[in-house]
Amino acid sequence: MIHRNLTLENCFLSPNGTVKIGNFAAAVSASSEKSPTSASTISTTTLPSHLASEYIAPEGRRNEWSSKSDIWSLGVCAWKLRIGKDTPLVKVATLATSPDQLSKSITASFRTPEKELVQGFLAQCLVVHPSERATAEELLRHPLGNDKR
Repeated sequence: MIHRNLTLENCFLSPNGTVKIGNFAAAVSASSEKSPTSASTISTTTLPSHLASEYIAPEGRRNEWSSKSDIWSLGVCAWKLRIGKDTPLVKVATLATSPDQLSKSITASFRTPEKELVQGFLAQCLVVHPSERATAEELLRHPLGNDKR
């Protein structure tokens, strides 16, 4: 399943502190993916208009979606939770922005006084090229993705 609309508004906290994801209206089947860590791409003909654009991965803006697109969105959620405002990526993550320009913006955004732990997590999520972006499995091994800290 590729959610395609992973935003803070679609994440819910249970009484025991477990994060639950809701609103699967924009989700598409990932049955064509060969494995959970595969980054096979699903193309759609139109970008759903109700999606929050600041959370959409660069490839999603070209209507190419994979599980790695949701990893990008998770990175934007983590940024907003940590910083409390939109990322600098929102201004540059447009169809006209080249991957190199976007990479420079991501690097510049890490010049804030963030702790290395958070920086490392964000750096794994906010990678322009999906093939180089972390998988969900890899993020679960990160200290922020592991509740056994």
